[in-house]
Amino acid sequence: MSDIVLFGVAIPLWVILLVALLFVIIIWKFLKFAIVLLVIIIAFFIILFALDALNVFTFIQENILSNFL
Repeated sequence: MSDIVLFGVAIPLWVILLVALLFVIIIWKFLKFAIVLLVIIIAFFIILFALDALNVFTFIQENILSNFL
């Protein structure tokens, strides 16, 4: 038989393979989420740096906010 004995309990090989496959799927979904989150954060900072390079924040501070204060 293709059972693996662990702590005196015989576990079939297909159960171990099924658990391993489930573990791989869960890890893959977590990594996929982490990669998407990283791309979103990087895109946010690229947009932020681009707006700063175009002096958008300086324009807002000097022209728009100073009129209210």
